[in-house]
Amino acid sequence: MAGIPDLTDCKPGIRATGFTVFVAVEPVEEKSKGGVFIPDAVRDKEVMVQTRGRIVSVGPVAFDFADFPEGTEPTIGNAITFAKLAGVRFKGDDGLDYRAISDRDVFGIIEEMAA
Repeated sequence: MAGIPDLTDCKPGIRATGFTVFVAVEPVEEKSKGGVFIPDAVRDKEVMVQTRGRIVSVGPVAFDFADFPEGTEPTIGNAITFAKLAGVRFKGDDGLDYRAISDRDVFGIIEEMAA
């Protein structure tokens, strides 16, 4: 897997509003593990069902619906898992793929290992 993009690499050029969360989506590989190139049509489907990414922008009332223990609500920079097929895809100013999703589509924060 290519891995979840670093926050420093993400420049979507737009901010989230309301209950919206913008996520930099984990890229889909161009080749299979065996080295076979994956056709564009298949890759497009895989992009639609991606469920991992990094939060790059959070609307002002996102995550207000739940009583998170102090400091545990998802924030900008967190790697997350989210609902399959959730939200709207868009390209950022940086050329990366993003998804605008509802805060309720965020299922969990991925614990990342230190490099």
